[in-house]
Order: sequence, then structure tokens, then C-alpha cells
Amino acid sequence: MKTPVLIGFFYFFALTVVWSQIMQPPPRDSFDVIVVFPEGTSFKAIEGRKNSLGAKEKWITPITKARLWRMPNSRTVKSGDPADWFPYSSPTEAVERARRKTSGVEFFIEENVEITIPESPNMWLSRPSASCVTLDIKRFVVPPNKNGRPGKIAILDTGLGCNSRIPDCKIPPELNSLIAFGEGYNFTNDYPSVKIFGDNHGHGMAVASLIAPNMGNAANIVPIKVLDRHAKGRMYALIQGIDHAIQTNVDIINISIVAEVRPNSDGKYFPLDKTPLGIAMGMAQRNDILVVCAAGNNQRIIDDKPLLPACVPADNILVVGAESCIGSIASFSNVGLIHVDIFAPGENIIVPTVEGLTRPVSGTSFATPIVAGIAFALRTHSGTRSWQQLKCAIMQGAYRTKGSVFVGKCVSGGTIDNTAALGRLSYCFRK
Repeated sequence: MKTPVLIGFFYFFALTVVWSQIMQPPPRDSFDVIVVFPEGTSFKAIEGRKNSLGAKEKWITPITKARLWRMPNSRTVKSGDPADWFPYSSPTEAVERARRKTSGVEFFIEENVEITIPESPNMWLSRPSASCVTLDIKRFVVPPNKNGRPGKIAILDTGLGCNSRIPDCKIPPELNSLIAFGEGYNFTNDYPSVKIFGDNHGHGMAVASLIAPNMGNAANIVPIKVLDRHAKGRMYALIQGIDHAIQTNVDIINISIVAEVRPNSDGKYFPLDKTPLGIAMGMAQRNDILVVCAAGNNQRIIDDKPLLPACVPADNILVVGAESCIGSIASFSNVGLIHVDIFAPGENIIVPTVEGLTRPVSGTSFATPIVAGIAFALRTHSGTRSWQQLKCAIMQGAYRTKGSVFVGKCVSGGTIDNTAALGRLSYCFRK
């Protein structure tokens, strides 16, 4: 009986060591790119493409088959002809040129760019705003159907829960009881193990606390740590997180994370569905997962200047902007008639801290889990596992008024209405 245990221990140890090395930033003489090949691409073709770029493979995800390649920062990238080398001035240019030099082998490539939480000037407040009414999260609770199918939701963030490495960490017992500890994962180098995913920043706990009121009593929050203690990470960790969420058979993914999109040299943006992140989102869609994303806090129209993952053109993504405490668009919130779907309260929300206290927060980061939580509760009332039905009910149930400030700023033209969304669920099932 000891042999399987020892094998499992050494496998787990080796996985942890390898992953911690991967999460280290690349040396100055190299940079990382993410590559996905279409299903059925031969090993020979993949190796040929890798060798032509002078890359070394560091990791591959099990579901989306996203490969992390480390390329030499030699100011040259090899094209289809082994004798044809050309200079580049940055990783962005190298990726752009690699896209054009396919050597007859289709593939999808993007930079391993930084990801982070959507920052805003008033994100972390020391006290509630005197001009705002504090949000009562109970207003946005959908009574769960106790006889319905219990769903599962993944939170890709700074982690969740406490451990001995987080001094004075405290988590509300009612939130701690909802964590699926056996299915959580850590894709950062904050901890020595991939199975230690405690929140050493605070953002993840705040997000989870706004989903929890709609969860009932089931331990169905899967914490996936893709951001470190500084709320920073890399795109490959986000793709790995989506991959892990698919593996654990979740129904909903909450992503209160953003990354900037870098345009090509001609000022245009490469089609975001033709990137490894776009492929991962497509894989989530094929597995019937609704992905709820933050619109970001840059005070801009993301239809014109896109953000990831909000602007990936996948039907199963629901992008949330922030409503102010006076029922308008929050001053910091991004908007977009194409890429923002709905607004939800995102200002002056009281959340727990990792120190066991509470504080008010503002941002699309916190509007997003309110919608994700409602989607989770709607799932218990749904007769099928269908992201289409959940998204349809939320969009059809959006609260709209004549002359609303939200019209023209998002697809639905309104704000989240949990009661109306529940009422539209059966209509969306028939549709």
C-alpha cells in the first residue's frame, strides 16, 4: 500500500517544482509566448514550427493544449526558410511577424502579457462614501432551488482561503464552508505547492464574498489562484486557470481580471478569437461554461480600445460594467455597445478582508461576481446545463427605463435584475 502513496507524493512534488520554475519570469535574453495548434496538427509540424522560431517548450495544458514557448531574445526570429532571419525590436513585433510566417502550418500565438485586477482610484476605501448608500447585497439574492442541480463556480483571482503563510488571516466561516478545497489550484509562485491557494492579497476573498449569498450551502467554489500577492500574473496562468476550470467541470467562471491588448505595427488589432486565450474561451463554450468577466475601470470605450478577456468574441462571455451608487454609470467603469453586456452595482460595497475586518470597495471587479452569483443561483432553477439559458435570462431580465443612461453603453441597455432574470428563465429555455 505504501508504493502508490510514495509514487503519488513524488509525482506531486515533481509537478510543484516544475511549475514553480515555469512561473519564474524568463531571463533577460529570452521571452515567453503562448502557442496553440489546431487539433490534429502532427508532431512533426509542431516541432518544425517550434524549431523555426528557435523556441523551447516549457509547458502544455491538458485540455486546451496551450503551449508555453520560450524564445531567444536575439532580435531575430526564424521564418519558414531556415536561412531567412529577420530582426525584431520587441516581443510584440516578433509575435506579429511569426503570425505572418506560418510555413504552411496554421497556429495561434500571443505574448505572455501581464494580467492584473482592474484598478480604480476608489477601489479600496478606508470608509464608506458619505455621498453613497452602502449596497445591500441581499437585494441581489435569488432563492436557490433546493431540488435543482447544484452547480459549480470557479473564481480565477488572487486565491481564496487562509493558510499558515498568511499572518492573522481570517475568513468568514460561512464563506470558508463553500470552498471546494480538493479542487482548488495555484498557478503562481507565491507558495511551494500547487495545492496551496490562499488569498494573500484580499481581492479574491472580496470577489467570493459577493458570490456566496447566492450559493446556498454547497461547497462548490473552486478557487484558482492566477494572481500573486501583488495581484499580478501572466496570460498563461489565466489560460491554465480556464483549463483547470474545464477539467473540474464547472458551470460558471468568474474573471475579475484584465490585460491590455497591444495593437500591431499598423495600429490594428489582431482578431482576438485567433489567439490562445480566444481558443481557451471557445473550449469553455464547448463545455457549456458561462464566463463572467469584468469590463475594467479605465473610463473608456472598450469597443475601440479592447481589453482582455472581456473583448474576446465568444458567445459564452458575459461582460459586466459598474453601476454607481446613485443608479448611473460609475465614473471609472468602461463601456461598450458591443463588448459590455450589462451593468451591476459596483460602488461602495462592503466586503470582508483577510484580516477579519470589513471595508468598502468599488470597481467592475465587484460588479462581476454579483452577476456571476445570480447566474449560479439561476442554474439551480434550470433544467439543463446551458450557458445560453443563463445568459439569455440575465440579458432579457435587465432593468431598463426610458432614456436610461445605460442605453447605448452596453448590449442589454440596462442593469442586473435578479427577480426579472428568474422570471425569464423559462422563456429562455423555450427559446
